[in-house]
Amino acid sequence: MAGCASRGGFTAIFSLLAIAACVVALLPSIKWAQFKAEIGGEKGTLDVSLWEACTPEGCTKIGRSVDYWKNTTNLKTAAGAERDGAIAGLVLGGLFALVALIPVCCRSKCGTMVLEFLSLACIAATLFCLVSYKTNSLDKSLDPLSDLADKKYKYSYTTGYYIIAAGAGASLFSLLTSFCIKKNSDYEDLDGYTFA
Repeated sequence: MAGCASRGGFTAIFSLLAIAACVVALLPSIKWAQFKAEIGGEKGTLDVSLWEACTPEGCTKIGRSVDYWKNTTNLKTAAGAERDGAIAGLVLGGLFALVALIPVCCRSKCGTMVLEFLSLACIAATLFCLVSYKTNSLDKSLDPLSDLADKKYKYSYTTGYYIIAAGAGASLFSLLTSFCIKKNSDYEDLDGYTFA
C-alpha cells in the first residue's frame, strides 16, 4: 500500500476520478439544480443543467444565440458570468488533472503538486460559481412566487452538483496523496544513502 502511494498510484487514481467527474458534469443531460412546486393544484418541475433548463413541456438551451449579441447590455450579466465560470472551472480542472498525470508518471513531486492544486482550485471555483448562480439568480427568480404563496421557494441541488463536489473531493485526495510521491526509486534509496 505504501509503495502505491510513494509511486503516485493513488494520485493517478484520484486524478482520473476528478477528470471523470468534470467530464460527466459537463454533459447537458446532467442537471445540477431542480425546482419542484405545487402551485394552484398543479405540480411542476424545472431542471437546470449548465447548458439547458427543462420543464415537462421541453428544454430551452441556455447560451448565446445570434440575437444575444445584438443587445450588448446582455454581455455582462452576473448570471452569465457565474454559469460561464462554472463551465470554465470544470474544463480547466479536468485539464489540469489530466496534465498532472504526466509528472505522476515521471515521479515529479513538485510538478504533480502544483498541477493538482490548480485542478482543485478550478473545481472548487466551479462549486462556488454554482452556489452563487443558484442563490443570486435562480432562487431570486422565484421571489414573485414566494410573495404569492407566503412561503419561500428555492431550487435544490441534484446529481450534477454532487458529482462536481465528488470531483472536488477526488481532486483534494489527489493533492494530498501527491505529497507522498518519492522522487527516488526504492532500490536507489537504501539505508538513507542514495546510489547512482
